[in-house]
Amino acid sequence: MRNDWVQTTVGDLIRAKGGSIKTGPFGTVLKANEYSTDGVPVISVGEIGYGSFRLHRATPRVPPAVLARLPEYVLKAGDIVFGRKGAVDRSALVRNSEAGWFLGSDGIRLRLSDECDPSFFAYQIQSPATRAWLLQHATGTTMASLNQGVIERIPVVVPPLFEQREMAGILRPLDEKIDLDRRMNQTLEALAQALFRSWFSQFISRPEVQVPVKILLDEGALAIGDGYRAKNSEMADTGLPFVRAGDVSDGFALDGADLLGDEALSKAREKVSRRGDVVFTSKGTVGRFARVTARTAPCVYSPQLCYWRPLIQDRVNPIFLWHWLRSSEFWAQAAAVKGQTDMADYVNLRDQSRMKISLPPIEDQMEIAQVLEPLDERIDHNRTESRTLAALRNMLLPKLLSGESRVRDAAAQLAASA
Repeated sequence: MRNDWVQTTVGDLIRAKGGSIKTGPFGTVLKANEYSTDGVPVISVGEIGYGSFRLHRATPRVPPAVLARLPEYVLKAGDIVFGRKGAVDRSALVRNSEAGWFLGSDGIRLRLSDECDPSFFAYQIQSPATRAWLLQHATGTTMASLNQGVIERIPVVVPPLFEQREMAGILRPLDEKIDLDRRMNQTLEALAQALFRSWFSQFISRPEVQVPVKILLDEGALAIGDGYRAKNSEMADTGLPFVRAGDVSDGFALDGADLLGDEALSKAREKVSRRGDVVFTSKGTVGRFARVTARTAPCVYSPQLCYWRPLIQDRVNPIFLWHWLRSSEFWAQAAAVKGQTDMADYVNLRDQSRMKISLPPIEDQMEIAQVLEPLDERIDHNRTESRTLAALRNMLLPKLLSGESRVRDAAAQLAASA
């Protein structure tokens, strides 16, 4: 570390330069009946990724009346938001386009003073070293959790402000390209869903194509399952990523996932991913989806997830299945059963097997698959490119923070890899 840099903590930085930490509102402050289907997104742990926010169908929202009543929970550009429970090593910087979103009960936001560059500290908090520190110092025995005290103790390096801005400026183009890929995917996804919805409308009201899911299971054309119930002792330094609900949000986020050891893999068997699987969160926040493609690294599903696996593709086309599972026909059936317990929302395997699917003839399935496959392929390519760029950013970041690499050296390395 350079001599003119200061090693301190987030709490001491706030006390020296200003800023604040705020935990999201609890149920006594924001009632369940105040959520709505429109308004601004509520950012809780399920919406927080590694460096960005991930909205999905199940993301709750609040209307303007809530924002006016609880302005202290409205997020501003430059805020850094942490997940309070579960995936506590995740955090994201609020960008200009996300200002005005609402801090959820499972979130904690850090707001620094104008004497600090928020992008620089967001990158630092997202570094592998700080993520490991958060996991090590989180509280809780059954589920890791953060509080304001833990965040205050996060160690940070504080260079002069002009150097903070220089380092953030080196890394920012990588994040901008990642964000461009994300926004392009949103457009492509909206187009694909619109095409599928328009095409599928000709079949959804025809009783002759409605097939009980159980028939497809009995035929061996389809398999449905949940994840492997792993023990903590089965986690190891080597093995396959163990995918939990927090790792799924319109794709897999396997960086930082625990590894299920080689000895346990023989017991996991059918719970190991296969190309063509469609996976969704079936407990808690129901309805976040991912698809296993040729680019997806092998992984093992946890019990918070369910998978639908097409086994006879001349009966159930994988691309058709991927889009059907995110259609209104599936969602209406899932919504009808997910709240049957007093606990968190849950769509169990029995309820899934009792569903019905409007299954067009395979020729029609293949016709729409040929239209949608190039869009799905481009979306998958963009996700892979974003992961590569994020890996490059994460490689440069610790070198910059330690002083091992100067800004001009990092700039040269980025130019060479372009």
